[in-house]
Amino acid sequence: SFPAKSKMLAIRGGGDQTMSLAQAFGVYAPAMGIVTSNALYFSALPEVLRARKAGDLGPFNPLPSTIMVLSVLSWLQYSLVVSNPWILWSNLPGAAAVLLTFVVMLPLMGNTHETLNACQNTFVGGAMATLCLWAYLIFGGVTGALRAQYIGYFASAIFVVLAASPLSTIGTVIAT
Repeated sequence: SFPAKSKMLAIRGGGDQTMSLAQAFGVYAPAMGIVTSNALYFSALPEVLRARKAGDLGPFNPLPSTIMVLSVLSWLQYSLVVSNPWILWSNLPGAAAVLLTFVVMLPLMGNTHETLNACQNTFVGGAMATLCLWAYLIFGGVTGALRAQYIGYFASAIFVVLAASPLSTIGTVIAT
């Protein structure tokens, strides 16, 4: 039951229904998370598709896109562990975008791109860290609650690395 009308935020959608401010934030804040998270994950795709047409990545920094693959997959794992559909939908559409970005980007790097080794090492290292974490969590007797906590910490750490990854080209930006 809803509290007294004086404490309500009237949100109308065809009926005479109201919801509290807390209920509104419980719906609209996660919905905005879905939009902003997927916007982040889709952000590099148009540039990589343009680069594919041109046959060259140009000044595009591929490292953040590589880390995005690890980030989106980590958050999807967390969403499944905690059974949270908001987190799932904040990442599932974006997974398609970052995977497409990654597979289109790799051939454009050829064998000589200056960040090829960094991207390959980041991807393989991140994938192995994920697999080792899961092996420990499953075979180490970790409880379900603690497993969820560790997966959440891991996903958060990957996102922090993602947020800092554009700094990998700061020297070039300063020089120009």
